[in-house]
Amino acid sequence: MSESKALLSQDEIDALVSFLKESKDIPDGAVLDQKSIDKLIGLIQLNGAYTLPHTPEGTSMPELVIIDENTKQKLDLANCELCVDFADNGYINVYIKSDGSDTRYFIGPDTIKNFEYNPNATAAWGYALAPSLFMQAAHLFKVQYSNATLETVKKQYAKIMYGNENAEIPSYFLP
Repeated sequence: MSESKALLSQDEIDALVSFLKESKDIPDGAVLDQKSIDKLIGLIQLNGAYTLPHTPEGTSMPELVIIDENTKQKLDLANCELCVDFADNGYINVYIKSDGSDTRYFIGPDTIKNFEYNPNATAAWGYALAPSLFMQAAHLFKVQYSNATLETVKKQYAKIMYGNENAEIPSYFLP
């Protein structure tokens, strides 16, 4: 029998049942193991924010594009990299940088939530960004990122969330 990490309150149970009933991805009568239940609890605690848009089975996600404001052309994302830096206030910023250019195309939470690039949206994610959300941004734009950048995201997340940049991050928050 798997070990339960925490008991659920009645409100959490009701929310979980409601989530399962509304979900189109879970067939009727499906049995969930403890790992799946823990992931669902995490989704409920995040209130479903920042989840990838649902696409019917057998279809692919629409392409998310960036239009260069100078050239008015679609940015070739195959030659781009997803990067991070830190603002003066300590907030983490996520941006796409094209090879051979200093132009940064900032990606904020609204880009992920709305599945639409908005050059005027805020790029600040707060003091930390879950590595899984960073990976989600890379997936949405179909861009690469360096191992060093992912390590920066992981260390900052562990430092802010767990008080130590070397703390173990639960697998739910990892790519």
